[in-house]
Amino acid sequence: IDARRTQTTAALWAECGRVCDRAGRLDLIIGDHLRLFADTADNEVHRLGRISWAFKQMAGELGCRSLVAAQLSRGVEHQTDKKPDLKDLRDSGEIEENADNVIGLYREKYYDPTANMIAELLIRKCRDGARGDKAEMVFAEKYMGFERKALERE
Repeated sequence: IDARRTQTTAALWAECGRVCDRAGRLDLIIGDHLRLFADTADNEVHRLGRISWAFKQMAGELGCRSLVAAQLSRGVEHQTDKKPDLKDLRDSGEIEENADNVIGLYREKYYDPTANMIAELLIRKCRDGARGDKAEMVFAEKYMGFERKALERE
């Protein structure tokens, strides 16, 4: 865990390489959250694109997976159907292009306090498979954790 406030993807890549050298392998790189990386570009869309591309390249070079959280636009709050889709990713053009998979997280309880504790993981992009699958999980608010349920087709 590296919680430096001004992390760049280049610095993360170097650190992951060192971990891989010491441990022999790396299974997963998690970035929480895409916008917090200090990489630069001429505008925000390109900056986020560089960061998402760096994660993809890093995972490929190190032979592991990467998972990066990204922010939704506020527009989803004004939609009737609040389940996130690719268009709801904030400054999404290059993020969507670079990602192999995009999974949207939706909890009805976030919008309706009387709803159940089910959280839906919605497959919005899957480079090697079908879009539209979802997994439902029970959200344990007290522990900020999940309990798995079965995979379904929408």
